[in-house]
Amino acid sequence: MSLRSSAPAECARSTSPLPLPLNEVGLASKNAQLRGTGLGVGTGFLSALVAHKSLRLSPKASLLSGLISGSFVAWYGSRQFMVKNLRTLEDQLSDLQGSSSKYALSTPSPAALAREGEAIGFDLRSGAETRFEAGTGGMHEFTDRGASTRGDH
Repeated sequence: MSLRSSAPAECARSTSPLPLPLNEVGLASKNAQLRGTGLGVGTGFLSALVAHKSLRLSPKASLLSGLISGSFVAWYGSRQFMVKNLRTLEDQLSDLQGSSSKYALSTPSPAALAREGEAIGFDLRSGAETRFEAGTGGMHEFTDRGASTRGDH
């Protein structure tokens, strides 16, 4: 018996990834997080209900069971929804690459991509910034050793 399995259909895709628009990826991520959270809340509630009624666990133990199972399902579901959303987005972009439909996804211009690259570079460089504007009421002497107010985390 061979340990090698046949390659799934997703692996047969082209190896050159399409540049995905950042705003579309953000919407896909937000959608995945919302759907995963909803799925996790529902699963946690049902898990706590089953643990309390059927397994006759104490209320605290059933609450802990619901919290753990709901958190895991929300995390895993969000990941899976994100993968699905990104695959759908890639498929839409590859389908619309040659078409001139008025419903086509917006492809950023090279100038917009350059501005976006500059903004990302600026954000990454801001982590090394050590000077901050002084506050009032004694806060001008405050040294933020943990970088909790810098805004790049």
